[in-house]
Amino acid sequence: MEKDTIQQLENTLSVLMDSHRMDLIGEQAHKILVLNPEHRYATGCLLFSLINRHMYEELYEAGKNALKLFPNEAWVHDMMYYYYLHKGGSDYLNAKKHMEEAIKLSPESAVYYRNLAEIYLINREPEKALKHLETAVKLNPDNAEYKSRLGLSLIRSGKVNEALKIVNKALKDDPDHKDVLDTAGMVYLLSGELDKGEELFRDALSRFPTYEYFQKHLDWVEREKHDRDSRIKQYKKYTPLYLRQKDRKRFFDEDSKVDIHKAEG
Repeated sequence: MEKDTIQQLENTLSVLMDSHRMDLIGEQAHKILVLNPEHRYATGCLLFSLINRHMYEELYEAGKNALKLFPNEAWVHDMMYYYYLHKGGSDYLNAKKHMEEAIKLSPESAVYYRNLAEIYLINREPEKALKHLETAVKLNPDNAEYKSRLGLSLIRSGKVNEALKIVNKALKDDPDHKDVLDTAGMVYLLSGELDKGEELFRDALSRFPTYEYFQKHLDWVEREKHDRDSRIKQYKKYTPLYLRQKDRKRFFDEDSKVDIHKAEG
């Protein structure tokens, strides 16, 4: 009888996973886990719903339990990555550790290399991000978002022409992807082509007015244009952001013998 009940709940959960009702997905997964606390599919669906509802403390507790049950499942480490990514600061080291473990367990999953690269992009270590993003693009060459992040790592590595080439390819491949639009605008902003960056952000904002990053980055363009114009009036040289922000690690230094941050035990 219980087996039949779980089967019915699984069927409903499978249907809900095609919807945007994260609250209902979480409730349905919980019902299954009450009957079978070690249910793999329900555990994954629960973690997925918690991430999408930004319920990070609940995600941490559910994720710890999932690690005990499924320590050799890459997707569990992927879920914990999102918890530590949200925490930020020194916890980026823990996000990095979980994504490295996910890659060991599932070395053909492009998204894990993309996620690991993001930690290095956040920490302003683009050369380390570059190799992981190149792997992600090689494994999934049709993913425009991966290409756009590769473009960001290239511009931060000082490879301007290569960066602009690949973000333009990403824009051509997926011109309506919000993250591609945002990253492409950032690449133009960093390169010093502020007018092109402004054009991209203004167009994107008109199409996606609720996407907060477009306005934030448009404000950044305006500040840079003001700084550029001010320097030109004073007969001074304007230095693009990609040069001014080089070699500035932000949260951790894994190359030092003793890191000032303490990682997860």
